[in-house]
Amino acid sequence: MKLLSHKHILMMLLSSIVIAMAIQAFIAPKHASNFNEKKFKNPLYEEFVTIANAHNLDLSFTQTCWIERGPINYKINSIFKEAPKSVDILFIGDSSIAWGLIPRVISQQTGKKVAMYAYESNFLTQKTAKLFDKISKYYLKEDGIVILAFENSTQKKDPNAVHISKEAYAEIMQWEEKDFTHYAKKHERSLFDRYFSYHAFKTFYDETSEYLKTKYHLSLKSPKFYSKYVEPIINPKLAKNKAQNKNKETQFLRWDMDTITLYNPNFHLKSIHSEVMPKQPFVNKNVSLNAKASANIHGHKIYLIPTYGKHQYYKEARNMYYSYYQALGFELCDLGMYQTKEDAYLMQGGSHMGNTGGLMKSILMGKWLQEYYISLNP
Repeated sequence: MKLLSHKHILMMLLSSIVIAMAIQAFIAPKHASNFNEKKFKNPLYEEFVTIANAHNLDLSFTQTCWIERGPINYKINSIFKEAPKSVDILFIGDSSIAWGLIPRVISQQTGKKVAMYAYESNFLTQKTAKLFDKISKYYLKEDGIVILAFENSTQKKDPNAVHISKEAYAEIMQWEEKDFTHYAKKHERSLFDRYFSYHAFKTFYDETSEYLKTKYHLSLKSPKFYSKYVEPIINPKLAKNKAQNKNKETQFLRWDMDTITLYNPNFHLKSIHSEVMPKQPFVNKNVSLNAKASANIHGHKIYLIPTYGKHQYYKEARNMYYSYYQALGFELCDLGMYQTKEDAYLMQGGSHMGNTGGLMKSILMGKWLQEYYISLNP
């Protein structure tokens, strides 16, 4: 093989930097947390196995994980890999389920096809309800159920508000059925991704390093030149976000693209059983309009009250349901009532589960759904 001259190598390096700088201009800072780290053993796995054995579950898919908080993008979701009209149970929500709920656990318990369209900081508004209806119409079976899972604050927003992923929202709202199929096929990696991207370079680098180590007892030590020296200059926001994410005490663990688990050995807050009921009707114009719009989402609808660590959160959620959603035909799944007084699941705070708490919440949700389906076919 003909060796490249120093001049050629230098030209290649300079060209790579120029291309990288051009690409960086198109990387939006809001998606900066969407990056994968190396896979490692799930620090919760041993506890997961113990819980799995007690509930006859297979959690082997959680054995290895990586750190990734995002993406917060309506166009990035595992649901787009599903066939049309194939989903039995569709969860739509915010971080109250995006962080912690494990669809594959619920699927094992119920024997149903479960999908989740949920994001951190997602809103339930008059406007977003149109997107959720579009997603549900395409993927949900005709007899399927939609479970709306939004914490109290994300239901009170302006009816015309779309807080996240506005460009993706606008694009999907223009889609016809053929566009869903077309988008799903676009998951295949492009020519640039396969041969000219940083990922392609890193793959080649790792393969070459492994070959040299095996064949000649040599290995390459990566200087991380790009991430250490180039990226902080040409995309400082992305570099800063990566650094902050890496140093955070709470880690966002993924073993697939369906769910995120918050992990921190110091979590100590726990969910509680609650029976506190509101005494006065809830009056909020935004919630009223948003609830009415949600009633138009395709599918049999269930309003989910997630697990909380404080009675006041449960009280407000129940007030919203009984004041608006019940009259619109929504059924109620109240996990605060359904969780027994003896149980308490680890939380990060608010409605966010932590460590094994998300798994326990998933099991609780699965049990409720088992009973729900039995009630439909006594």
